[in-house]
Amino acid sequence: METITYLAALTLALSGAPGKSGTASPLVGTWRSHVSQEVRDIARKMGLPEPQAQFVFKEDNTFSYTSPGKSFGGTYELAEHSVRLSPSAESGWPSLISAELKGNNSELDVDGLKYSRGANLIGTWTLRTSSGEDASTKMVFKEDGTFAFTGHFASSKGKYKLDGDQLTLEWTDIDEDKVEPGTVRKTFVFNGNGWLQIDNYRYAKL
Repeated sequence: METITYLAALTLALSGAPGKSGTASPLVGTWRSHVSQEVRDIARKMGLPEPQAQFVFKEDNTFSYTSPGKSFGGTYELAEHSVRLSPSAESGWPSLISAELKGNNSELDVDGLKYSRGANLIGTWTLRTSSGEDASTKMVFKEDGTFAFTGHFASSKGKYKLDGDQLTLEWTDIDEDKVEPGTVRKTFVFNGNGWLQIDNYRYAKL
């Protein structure tokens, strides 16, 4: 199995300039838009993925933005709880956008739209095939960093970590048998487009 090595990145001071190691910027990482339950229900009934938009902020003061049909990058500055975004010229957005960190840095407000870390992953994801939804096969991600899988004659559980668009799963139990810590681990790309791809299987959120 692939060994995942975590490298501690150089962090930023509140001004957004390089800062002292160990002072992690509260902005760095992936922030996904809040989607109402009503919108989720409509998308599900229409067989569509959950509409999502996301910002990814990096340690080098750059960011990227993606949403259905649109993507661009730019730079940012952080001072206390205020964020100044400078999108690229071709983005079509204003040259400067003001945002704000709220709720003890757990929520990002950008022009009235709310974003939070990992909120799009937490919940129940069911298998989707060419025949439609298979609700008996599902992945459940909890806020405490654990996950559980149930399927036809199979089950497993473990821990997960979402770092940017990299989703790492580490299994602790497979078919009710304990797994030696760190021996069964794999990383997948999770880009917040409404789908969760695990190997050859595709899941969508309830």
